[in-house]
Amino acid sequence: MTNTQYEKDREKHVKHIQDVFKSMGISILAKEVIDGLPKQAKLKGKELVSDNRDSDHDYDPSSDIDNQTDSDDSDDFEERAKYNNMEPDPVDFFGECMNSPKSGRTPLANEVYALMVAEKEKQPEEGQAQKSPSKIVADSLSQISRSSTFLPNIGVPRASKSNRASSTAAQVRMQAEFEERLQAEREEAARKQEELQAQLQAQQAALKENQSLLLQTQEEVKGMHNKFEETNALLRAVLKLQKD
Repeated sequence: MTNTQYEKDREKHVKHIQDVFKSMGISILAKEVIDGLPKQAKLKGKELVSDNRDSDHDYDPSSDIDNQTDSDDSDDFEERAKYNNMEPDPVDFFGECMNSPKSGRTPLANEVYALMVAEKEKQPEEGQAQKSPSKIVADSLSQISRSSTFLPNIGVPRASKSNRASSTAAQVRMQAEFEERLQAEREEAARKQEELQAQLQAQQAALKENQSLLLQTQEEVKGMHNKFEETNALLRAVLKLQKD
Protein backbone atom coordinates (compact mmCIF):
# COMPACT_ATOMS: atom_id res chain seq x y z
CA MET A 1 0.00 0.00 0.00
CA THR A 2 1.45 3.36 -1.08
CA ASN A 3 1.74 5.96 1.65
CA THR A 4 -0.06 9.25 1.09
CA GLN A 5 1.83 12.53 1.15
CA TYR A 6 0.30 13.17 4.57
CA GLU A 7 1.69 9.90 5.92
CA LYS A 8 5.11 10.56 4.40
CA ASP A 9 5.27 14.02 5.94
CA ARG A 10 4.00 12.65 9.25
CA GLU A 11 6.70 9.95 9.30
CA LYS A 12 9.29 12.59 8.54
CA HIS A 13 8.05 14.73 11.41
CA VAL A 14 7.99 11.75 13.80
CA LYS A 15 11.64 11.09 12.96
CA HIS A 16 12.30 14.79 13.46
CA ILE A 17 10.88 14.62 17.00
CA GLN A 18 12.82 11.43 17.72
CA ASP A 19 16.00 13.25 16.70
CA VAL A 20 15.12 16.05 19.12
CA PHE A 21 14.92 13.66 22.05
CA LYS A 22 17.98 11.78 20.81
CA SER A 23 19.98 15.02 20.89
CA MET A 24 19.22 15.08 24.63
CA GLY A 25 20.29 11.47 24.98
CA ILE A 26 16.68 10.25 25.38
CA SER A 27 15.45 7.30 23.34
CA ILE A 28 11.79 7.39 22.34
CA LEU A 29 9.80 5.01 20.13
CA ALA A 30 7.97 6.21 17.02
CA LYS A 31 4.70 4.87 18.45
CA GLU A 32 5.16 6.98 21.59
CA VAL A 33 5.59 10.04 19.39
CA ILE A 34 2.56 9.20 17.21
CA ASP A 35 0.38 8.60 20.28
CA GLY A 36 1.22 12.10 21.47
CA LEU A 37 0.42 13.78 18.14
CA PRO A 38 -3.04 15.14 17.32
CA LYS A 39 -5.10 13.52 14.60
CA GLN A 40 -5.01 14.82 11.03
CA ALA A 41 -6.81 18.13 10.69
CA LYS A 42 -8.41 19.90 7.78
CA LEU A 43 -9.68 23.40 7.30
CA LYS A 44 -13.42 23.93 6.99
CA GLY A 45 -14.17 27.60 6.51
CA LYS A 46 -12.23 29.23 9.34
CA GLU A 47 -12.66 26.31 11.74
CA LEU A 48 -10.14 23.54 12.32
CA VAL A 49 -12.00 20.22 12.37
CA SER A 50 -10.45 16.92 13.52
CA ASP A 51 -10.63 14.14 10.92
CA ASN A 52 -9.30 10.61 11.36
CA ARG A 53 -9.82 9.62 7.73
CA ASP A 54 -6.88 9.11 5.38
CA SER A 55 -6.34 12.02 3.08
CA ASP A 56 -3.86 13.31 0.52
CA HIS A 57 -3.79 16.68 2.25
CA ASP A 58 -0.27 17.78 3.16
CA TYR A 59 0.63 17.15 6.76
CA ASP A 60 1.12 20.35 8.77
CA PRO A 61 3.81 19.81 11.43
CA SER A 62 2.81 23.04 13.18
CA SER A 63 -0.29 21.25 14.46
CA ASP A 64 1.86 18.71 16.30
CA ILE A 65 4.27 19.04 19.18
CA ASP A 66 6.26 22.21 18.64
CA ASN A 67 9.79 21.72 17.40
CA GLN A 68 12.27 21.87 20.22
CA THR A 69 15.88 21.44 19.11
CA ASP A 70 17.62 19.31 16.50
CA SER A 71 20.27 19.53 13.81
CA ASP A 72 17.97 21.18 11.24
CA ASP A 73 19.46 24.54 10.16
CA SER A 74 16.05 26.12 9.52
CA ASP A 75 14.96 25.45 13.12
CA ASP A 76 18.13 27.03 14.42
CA PHE A 77 17.55 30.02 12.16
CA GLU A 78 14.03 30.54 13.50
CA GLU A 79 15.20 30.43 17.11
CA ARG A 80 18.24 32.60 16.39
CA ALA A 81 16.00 35.22 14.79
CA LYS A 82 14.75 35.95 18.31
CA TYR A 83 18.30 37.02 19.17
CA ASN A 84 18.59 39.38 16.14
CA ASN A 85 20.76 36.83 14.34
CA MET A 86 23.42 37.15 17.04
CA GLU A 87 25.01 34.17 18.73
CA PRO A 88 22.56 33.22 21.51
CA ASP A 89 23.45 32.42 25.08
CA PRO A 90 23.43 28.58 25.22
CA VAL A 91 21.49 28.52 28.52
CA ASP A 92 18.81 30.92 27.25
CA PHE A 93 18.72 29.12 23.91
CA PHE A 94 18.19 25.78 25.66
CA GLY A 95 15.26 27.26 27.57
CA GLU A 96 13.74 28.63 24.35
CA CYS A 97 14.19 25.39 22.43
CA MET A 98 12.67 23.24 25.16
CA ASN A 99 9.69 25.54 25.71
CA SER A 100 6.49 24.66 23.87
CA PRO A 101 3.97 27.53 23.50
CA LYS A 102 1.19 24.98 24.03
CA SER A 103 2.46 22.83 26.86
CA GLY A 104 5.58 24.60 28.13
CA ARG A 105 8.60 22.52 29.08
CA THR A 106 8.54 18.91 30.16
CA PRO A 107 9.25 18.37 33.89
CA LEU A 108 12.72 17.04 33.06
CA ALA A 109 13.56 19.93 30.72
CA ASN A 110 12.19 22.44 33.24
CA GLU A 111 14.29 20.96 36.05
CA VAL A 112 17.45 20.90 33.93
CA TYR A 113 16.87 24.48 32.73
CA ALA A 114 16.29 25.71 36.30
CA LEU A 115 19.58 24.13 37.38
CA MET A 116 21.35 25.78 34.44
CA VAL A 117 19.97 29.22 35.31
CA ALA A 118 20.90 28.80 38.99
CA GLU A 119 24.45 27.77 38.03
CA LYS A 120 24.72 30.71 35.62
CA GLU A 121 23.59 33.24 38.26
CA LYS A 122 25.78 31.79 41.02
CA GLN A 123 28.74 33.98 41.92
CA PRO A 124 32.07 32.13 41.73
CA GLU A 125 34.14 31.76 44.86
CA GLU A 126 37.26 33.86 45.19
CA GLY A 127 40.01 32.45 43.00
CA GLN A 128 37.57 30.42 40.91
CA ALA A 129 36.71 31.21 37.27
CA GLN A 130 33.11 31.87 36.20
CA LYS A 131 31.63 28.94 34.28
CA SER A 132 30.77 29.77 30.69
CA PRO A 133 27.13 29.22 29.59
CA SER A 134 28.22 26.54 27.11
CA LYS A 135 30.08 24.63 29.85
CA ILE A 136 27.04 24.91 32.13
CA VAL A 137 24.84 23.40 29.40
CA ALA A 138 27.38 20.68 28.62
CA ASP A 139 27.82 19.72 32.28
CA SER A 140 24.07 19.73 32.95
CA LEU A 141 23.20 17.59 29.91
CA SER A 142 26.07 15.20 30.64
CA GLN A 143 24.26 14.35 33.88
CA ILE A 144 21.44 13.01 31.69
CA SER A 145 23.48 11.46 28.89
CA ARG A 146 27.08 11.56 27.76
CA SER A 147 25.89 11.43 24.15
CA SER A 148 23.92 14.69 24.22
CA THR A 149 24.31 16.63 20.94
CA PHE A 150 22.46 19.79 21.94
CA LEU A 151 25.51 22.09 21.84
CA PRO A 152 26.80 20.88 18.44
CA ASN A 153 23.26 21.21 17.08
CA ILE A 154 23.17 24.92 17.93
CA GLY A 155 26.67 25.53 16.60
CA VAL A 156 28.58 25.44 19.89
CA PRO A 157 31.43 22.92 19.67
CA ARG A 158 32.04 20.54 22.52
CA ALA A 159 35.04 21.30 24.66
CA SER A 160 37.90 19.16 23.43
CA LYS A 161 40.17 17.29 25.79
CA SER A 162 42.89 19.84 25.12
CA ASN A 163 40.50 22.70 25.94
CA ARG A 164 39.39 20.96 29.11
CA ALA A 165 43.02 20.36 30.01
CA SER A 166 43.81 24.03 29.34
CA SER A 167 40.86 25.08 31.47
CA THR A 168 41.97 22.78 34.28
CA ALA A 169 45.53 24.06 34.00
CA ALA A 170 44.27 27.65 34.14
CA GLN A 171 42.23 26.88 37.25
CA VAL A 172 45.24 25.23 38.88
CA ARG A 173 47.39 28.23 38.00
CA MET A 174 44.81 30.67 39.37
CA GLN A 175 44.51 28.60 42.55
CA ALA A 176 48.29 28.57 42.94
CA GLU A 177 48.47 32.34 42.41
CA PHE A 178 45.69 32.88 44.93
CA GLU A 179 47.42 30.69 47.53
CA GLU A 180 50.74 32.44 46.86
CA ARG A 181 49.11 35.84 47.30
CA LEU A 182 47.38 34.66 50.46
CA GLN A 183 50.65 33.33 51.86
CA ALA A 184 52.39 36.64 51.09
CA GLU A 185 49.62 38.52 52.93
CA ARG A 186 49.97 36.18 55.91
CA GLU A 187 53.73 36.73 56.03
CA GLU A 188 53.27 40.50 55.79
CA ALA A 189 50.72 40.42 58.62
CA ALA A 190 53.10 38.32 60.75
CA ARG A 191 55.96 40.75 60.07
CA LYS A 192 53.86 43.75 61.08
CA GLN A 193 52.74 41.93 64.21
CA GLU A 194 56.37 41.27 65.15
CA GLU A 195 57.20 44.95 64.60
CA LEU A 196 54.30 46.05 66.78
CA GLN A 197 55.30 43.55 69.46
CA ALA A 198 58.87 44.87 69.42
CA GLN A 199 57.63 48.46 69.68
CA LEU A 200 55.37 47.51 72.59
CA GLN A 201 58.21 45.79 74.40
CA ALA A 202 60.46 48.83 73.84
CA GLN A 203 57.78 51.15 75.19
CA GLN A 204 57.23 48.91 78.21
CA ALA A 205 60.99 48.87 78.88
CA ALA A 206 61.14 52.67 78.54
CA LEU A 207 58.18 53.02 80.90
CA LYS A 208 59.83 50.75 83.43
CA GLU A 209 63.05 52.76 83.20
CA ASN A 210 61.14 56.01 83.62
CA GLN A 211 59.37 54.62 86.66
CA SER A 212 62.73 53.64 88.12
CA LEU A 213 64.11 57.13 87.47
CA LEU A 214 61.01 58.64 89.04
CA LEU A 215 61.44 56.57 92.19
CA GLN A 216 65.11 57.52 92.32
CA THR A 217 64.25 61.21 91.93
CA GLN A 218 61.61 60.95 94.63
CA GLU A 219 64.16 59.39 97.00
CA GLU A 220 66.65 62.17 96.22
CA VAL A 221 64.01 64.83 96.84
CA LYS A 222 63.07 63.16 100.11
CA GLY A 223 66.71 63.07 101.16
CA MET A 224 67.19 66.75 100.29
CA HIS A 225 64.04 67.59 102.25
CA ASN A 226 65.37 65.75 105.30
CA LYS A 227 68.70 67.58 105.05
CA PHE A 228 66.85 70.86 104.73
CA GLU A 229 64.88 70.10 107.90
CA GLU A 230 68.07 69.17 109.74
CA THR A 231 69.79 72.35 108.59
CA ASN A 232 66.79 74.43 109.52
CA ALA A 233 66.66 72.87 113.00
CA LEU A 234 70.38 73.50 113.50
CA LEU A 235 69.98 77.11 112.38
CA ARG A 236 67.14 77.67 114.84
CA ALA A 237 69.27 76.24 117.66
CA VAL A 238 72.19 78.55 116.82
CA LEU A 239 69.93 81.58 116.71
CA LYS A 240 68.44 80.65 120.08
CA LEU A 241 71.91 80.36 121.67
CA GLN A 242 72.94 83.74 120.32
CA LYS A 243 69.77 85.30 121.66
CA ASP A 244 70.36 83.85 125.09
